[in-house]
Amino acid sequence: MIGPFIFVRLAGGLSLFLFGIHLLSKGLEKYAGARLQAMIERLTNRPVKGFLVGALTTAILQSSSLTMVTTIGLINAGLMTFYQAMGIVLGAEIGTTITAQLVAFDIGEFYFIPIVVGLLFFFAAKRFKHKYLGQAVLGFGLLFMGMDLMSSSMTPLADEQFFVDLLTYLAVNIPAAIAVGALLTLIVQSSSAMVGVTIAMSASGIISLPAAIGLILGANIGTCFTSIIASWRSSLLAKRAAVAQVMVNVTTVLLFLPFVYQFASLIEMTSPFMPRQIANAHTISNLFVSLLLLPFARQMVSFVEKIVSGEEVAVVDVMSMRRKEVLKSPELALKYAEKELEKVLEMTVDMLKHSRRALLGSDIKAARKVLKIEPKVDKLRYVIEDFLDKVSWVDATEEQLKQRMRLTHNTTDMERAGDLAENIANHAKERIKQRIPFSEQAMSDLDAMFDKVTEAYVSAVNSVVKSNEVLASKAVMIEEEVDEFYWKCRDAHILRLQKGLCDPRAEEIFTNAMRDLERISDHADNLAKSIIYQFGKTEI
Repeated sequence: MIGPFIFVRLAGGLSLFLFGIHLLSKGLEKYAGARLQAMIERLTNRPVKGFLVGALTTAILQSSSLTMVTTIGLINAGLMTFYQAMGIVLGAEIGTTITAQLVAFDIGEFYFIPIVVGLLFFFAAKRFKHKYLGQAVLGFGLLFMGMDLMSSSMTPLADEQFFVDLLTYLAVNIPAAIAVGALLTLIVQSSSAMVGVTIAMSASGIISLPAAIGLILGANIGTCFTSIIASWRSSLLAKRAAVAQVMVNVTTVLLFLPFVYQFASLIEMTSPFMPRQIANAHTISNLFVSLLLLPFARQMVSFVEKIVSGEEVAVVDVMSMRRKEVLKSPELALKYAEKELEKVLEMTVDMLKHSRRALLGSDIKAARKVLKIEPKVDKLRYVIEDFLDKVSWVDATEEQLKQRMRLTHNTTDMERAGDLAENIANHAKERIKQRIPFSEQAMSDLDAMFDKVTEAYVSAVNSVVKSNEVLASKAVMIEEEVDEFYWKCRDAHILRLQKGLCDPRAEEIFTNAMRDLERISDHADNLAKSIIYQFGKTEI
């Protein structure tokens, strides 16, 4: 008779295994996550590249679900197309098998070494990067410790007739084994955990290879639920990416289901050890199907688009992105915020251009356009700041926290630049209403001031969008010219007033407009310097 303590040990081993995967995944994500994100964005223009990136990213992060959630997030942010995502979907199926290959090693009780080393790094290291690496090493050790505990707790089950009969039934009824594997994976939300449990059972000698293959095929199906849940209230493209993953994993099951016993015989030739055989079965089946489907990526895209039909929307507003998987990922949250920030940038540039036409061209329609855009800029600023406040920054890297601060400051500078453009539009409305003339020299000075401020602001905006230090330095230099030109124009205007060359009614409008333009240039300077500081320079 089996005592309840066996199941407590099994649950404890599984908990340690899952916690080890979590620490390993999170540690590596924080250690190399930003670089992996950049790689995903830049190297996925073709399915073959996406395939390699997806495999490498999933192998490093130790989670196909995390890779898929990240991919869905990038699609939602308009940073990736569905066609590009298809390669990542196929590659992720390869990367996820690395966990099985790792846990198939029999390292005995040497797992204490990475546990000790990881703890030392985590608590003693001064740099955050070294702490993250220590966290990953600690997770690696706990993963094996959990495997050892699961394996030892399962040994007594080999003498229990009920479990022997159950596993015998699964060995001759592969569809049932697939269903059990999918259900257990759905419960623990980790295909790696399901594969780990299967390998632990094989190490205890209580499961046959055909039954084990059925369970890992089922695990591939169960892992799809995380992506489906992540895409449930996302964009159309995100739903398609999730359906594509389901299609790939279902294809794997359908191709291997009729030949499980023959496949098991082939796998037995790859290693004399059952744990390694299971790991190899997992890798070979996923690799075979992914390579088989890769040349048909475009056809798969067309097929999925027919299944999940509708009009594509490339970018989704940040307000609709407040879902659990986004708010828990600082990297994803920053991508969304950056995308929304670009909207603010575009709108404030438009406001500056329209305010110029309104003031110098007496264009009332241009003034109204500025006043119509301004509330949208205010709203977007609130949306971005509120969104960033709701993100979980507990696991954020030092660089991510700095980026959050830059985004907040940049949003504030742009919103205030928009307010100043609104002021100029109101000055223009007053000038048009009162039919106040400007002297030829005043018009010339304002025109030149608009030229300089627009060039400074546009350069600063582009430096933020492109993270370009050269454009940022250009904006800073122009801002210095603006300051000098502002005082020169002020002095010249006072002389014109004293000589009676300007209408006295124009004095307030001219002076306020020049001051507003100078302040817009100051905000351009702030935007540009945030990029220069990003490159590590403290002196401009």
